[in-house]
Amino acid sequence: ALFFTPLARRLMMLIQPSPLARMLQMALVVTPVTRDAPPPYVYLGDGGLLENSGCLDLLRRRVRTVLVMESGDDPEFDLISLKIVVRLAQEERICSFFVPEDPRVSVAEVLERFQQDDSRTYLHLGVLYGWGDAPRERGDIFWMQNRLPRGWEAKPPWATLEPGFLTGRRR
Repeated sequence: ALFFTPLARRLMMLIQPSPLARMLQMALVVTPVTRDAPPPYVYLGDGGLLENSGCLDLLRRRVRTVLVMESGDDPEFDLISLKIVVRLAQEERICSFFVPEDPRVSVAEVLERFQQDDSRTYLHLGVLYGWGDAPRERGDIFWMQNRLPRGWEAKPPWATLEPGFLTGRRR
């Protein structure tokens, strides 16, 4: 993992934008992070074949704070991707999940509340990395999923546009 550890920050600022360097990092599963400074870039990705959010791969890496902005095909707001992530993470024994505000409440109950309350814009779950006798570490997932704000279902999307807004010819 020391292959891309920055020896000189300026050198990394020159090398990092290179597509070749990024492909090599992805092939070696290496991220240029030091304890002294944050990385010069943030990379966004999706999960690919197993699950579409990209969250599972971050859980495998034991990332402390995971921010997911899910926009997959979930018209009934069933939280399909999140439920897949939770199931796969527990099957692979990567981590377990809890409700940070009240660990006595089940995750299933919080998911149900989030589904029903369309005023909530995100879901916060705690992550406890490790399984069995493995060392334990705490993390957080902030899950945001596309949904229309309350009251928008009755309005067609063009109802809020002024005449000529799209063409540039306003009256």
